[in-house]
Amino acid sequence: SYTYQKVKDQLIGTALYISYIALIPVSTKLFELYGCTSLPNGEYFLLADYSVSCKTSQYDQMIIYGAFMLIIYTIGIPLTYTILLVWNHKKVNPDWRLVIEGTEKKFINEKVIQRGKLKVRRTYKEIKNISFLFDNYKPKRWYFEIWDCIRRLTLGLFRIFSLIYL
Repeated sequence: SYTYQKVKDQLIGTALYISYIALIPVSTKLFELYGCTSLPNGEYFLLADYSVSCKTSQYDQMIIYGAFMLIIYTIGIPLTYTILLVWNHKKVNPDWRLVIEGTEKKFINEKVIQRGKLKVRRTYKEIKNISFLFDNYKPKRWYFEIWDCIRRLTLGLFRIFSLIYL
């Protein structure tokens, strides 16, 4: 049966997953908001939409809204992922002592330890909602999704700036 906690966990998990999917396309569109180009007649237009003049009060309002949304998306979402992963890193990357006895560690291969950590990690139901942030990585690389978000945002930003300045 569904309890309040289960429904809440599913909603939070779904919201986080949607934010993960939307992060790059929304951020890219927000970056495009800052790409104005000048025409030979001296007018400035938005590179993504030449029907928008960059010298109007409407554009100034779009810039303010865009700055607010850039903070939420490009900083807020990766920061949320970082907080969630740091807060749960002992469950995402369980201690090796939960996998093997201390005296056996020098005789056991690192791959065996990582496989054991994966088994332990799967027993924690509390991190199921954020599993999309670390499932593709070894337990010892629990933070890689943060770097991947930064990499993808940087590529999106580079794409926009290359269209404007190159």
